[in-house]
Amino acid sequence: MVTERLNYTENVAGQLSLAAEQVQELVSRFVIGEGEFDRVVNTARAARDELQDLLLQQLKSGLNLFDQRYQPIPGTSPAKYHTAYDSHRNNWCSPTMTVW
Repeated sequence: MVTERLNYTENVAGQLSLAAEQVQELVSRFVIGEGEFDRVVNTARAARDELQDLLLQQLKSGLNLFDQRYQPIPGTSPAKYHTAYDSHRNNWCSPTMTVW
């Protein structure tokens, strides 16, 4: 009996959490521009758009942003790796990330 109630409560809590996420998603589509939430969402969207543009520029220039040939960096613990894009990333990504 107790196990059944706990399972039921867990299920209802999961449904409530999902419903809250769906409501927040719907509310985020309406920008009234008056609150802190709107400011944070707009800032995140602007950063997303800027970084997306930077990534597309890098792809068009021929940089392999999907390099999976990880090259170990000697003497690092925990282990760190180089990729085709990491040395370039600081040149084009850091200024944007510093602003945001």
